[in-house]
Amino acid sequence: LPTDLGDDNQTETVFVVVPRAAEAERSVLCFSSNGKQRWKVEPGTTVVDNLGRSFAPPYWPNSFQVVRSKPKAPSKVVVSSNHNWSFPNQIAVLDGRTGKLLSEYWHRGHLLHMASADIDGDGEPEILLGGVNDAPEYKQATLVVFDNRRISGASKNPTGGVYFQGMAPGTEKKTVLFPRTPVSRPFEFNRVSVLRVASGRITANVVESTDENDPCYVVYELDFNLRPVNAGLSNGLMERYRQLQSKGDLPNEPLTAVAERLKSEIVVI
Repeated sequence: LPTDLGDDNQTETVFVVVPRAAEAERSVLCFSSNGKQRWKVEPGTTVVDNLGRSFAPPYWPNSFQVVRSKPKAPSKVVVSSNHNWSFPNQIAVLDGRTGKLLSEYWHRGHLLHMASADIDGDGEPEILLGGVNDAPEYKQATLVVFDNRRISGASKNPTGGVYFQGMAPGTEKKTVLFPRTPVSRPFEFNRVSVLRVASGRITANVVESTDENDPCYVVYELDFNLRPVNAGLSNGLMERYRQLQSKGDLPNEPLTAVAERLKSEIVVI
């Protein structure tokens, strides 16, 4: 992603390197316009969850955005990285000029998809992260929204307790929880597989399984106030519903009614 990360009008390129070899290093690298490496960051650190379980690196960087609070301010690089075998996910905010860690947020469940947009019209871009909250209290697809200037803490349970020891409650502006359909019952959770922001709308595809490539998904459209606008079932999900309806496992109702009900069951915290 080419961009001007500092105040010198030079174009740097930031990209994520994920080698094929499982034992190879996993890093976020920044190169100057002449091809010289400017900085390198290995994401993640050892964290301990609320049950005393320890999760050490490596972490996989999976998505990032370059954001700037003011037109001439130095840029920041926001990187989402997931633990290599379990649920912790770090959102790291890096200084664009040096790669220094400015702040971090830890989430229970992977947030593999990221977008940035000024959704509240205050001139500051929000960071939107789509994925899953796989905590026992939730186990469902989620969208988490941050002010880019305040990203810290850890995700919380319904009573406000954090899922990682030694961390303050997270600074999320909003958290959206997407409902599960009966098709997801054999699986641990559903999850956001696509996240897009364009033309005043936020679009999230939610697959009804743990597999991001599952053809059974719901397309949700939200406005910038996070109000549900539309919901539609994919062809694969409609076919699965018809199969379950024909066997008597689900009520024989119009699939348009199913989509409208799902839209009404979205929860915004």
